[in-house]
Amino acid sequence: MTIKEKTPVLKGFIERTGERLPGNTEETVLIHAWCPFCERFHTHGWPYEDDWSLLRYGTHRVAHCINQESPLKKGGYMIKKFTKKERKQMLNWLLKEENDNEMLQ
Repeated sequence: MTIKEKTPVLKGFIERTGERLPGNTEETVLIHAWCPFCERFHTHGWPYEDDWSLLRYGTHRVAHCINQESPLKKGGYMIKKFTKKERKQMLNWLLKEENDNEMLQ
């Protein structure tokens, strides 16, 4: 088993910011990956001209966990894009959570 196979995988979605970093001619995008240990999204930058296929197969990132007990803090994680089906499921879950929270207030 390789290190890549042992590394946890978080899935997320891409947000195009429309902004450009100094010295960069291409748009920068953000990747928002759901962390089950923090129960929130971790956000990472992704230069537009980088190889987008990496998001399909996964790319390594250092953890931004606020949960100090998170096992991801040791070795980071791989990020992959949500499939269309997974993205729809996540959005439905987030909308349900938002509605549930509003009902509690």
